[in-house]
Amino acid sequence: MQQQYDVATSSNGSTNGNTNGGSPMPKVGIAGGAALGGGTLVLLARRRAKRKREDESKVKKAEGAALGAATKAKDTAAAVGTTVGSKVRDGVDRIADDRRLRTYAIVGAAAAWLMLKLAEVRQLRRLSKAGAVGR
Repeated sequence: MQQQYDVATSSNGSTNGNTNGGSPMPKVGIAGGAALGGGTLVLLARRRAKRKREDESKVKKAEGAALGAATKAKDTAAAVGTTVGSKVRDGVDRIADDRRLRTYAIVGAAAAWLMLKLAEVRQLRRLSKAGAVGR
């Protein structure tokens, strides 16, 4: 059985230096191949070092931005915390002093708890039904 190659051959089977579809192969040799390979390695190493430097600069920029945002958030939270804390403290004191308001607060908390429990039961039923259908 004869195999077909994409090689330009003459009638006697010789390739005459044509091994890539009829066009002549460049005669580079071992030294030329090593030089090309070495040059490629140098270029790849330079590209890798450049990417590493770029990544490091991106990390430094991100760290600076994160530090600035954290400082700003800390300052804002401190200011808001003191304001909100005093308002909450005043509201709790008012609820503790007023008996009628205390009753409403307790009923409201109980209603919120009941609604959360009903939502949880409803979700568990939905999950159970979905699991039963999948079997």
